[in-house]
Amino acid sequence: MANPPIKEYSLGRIKVAKWQGEYKGTPTFSFTITKNYKDKKSGEWKQSNYFTLPDLRDVAMLAIRIIMSGIKEFNKSGGQQQKQVSPEPGIPESDEPEDLPF
Repeated sequence: MANPPIKEYSLGRIKVAKWQGEYKGTPTFSFTITKNYKDKKSGEWKQSNYFTLPDLRDVAMLAIRIIMSGIKEFNKSGGQQQKQVSPEPGIPESDEPEDLPF
């Protein structure tokens, strides 16, 4: 059985789950975003990864809430950042996020 998310956030029908992993000995965090809806035919609650414009507003509000809580945790830790993976010598740093296997 898979590990459950370490935290969940919700706003309206939108839910964000926070997952913890590891990459080269450093903790990593990823997020999944879903929308709950009730199927009209079956009456069952289901999840979707498709969002309307109003849904995106809620996604954005949750993202801001998650970012702000991350900043608060960073400040509580005395500004200790996670260990950063250094680029190979001679390879310039990129603004693009690194591909993490999770």
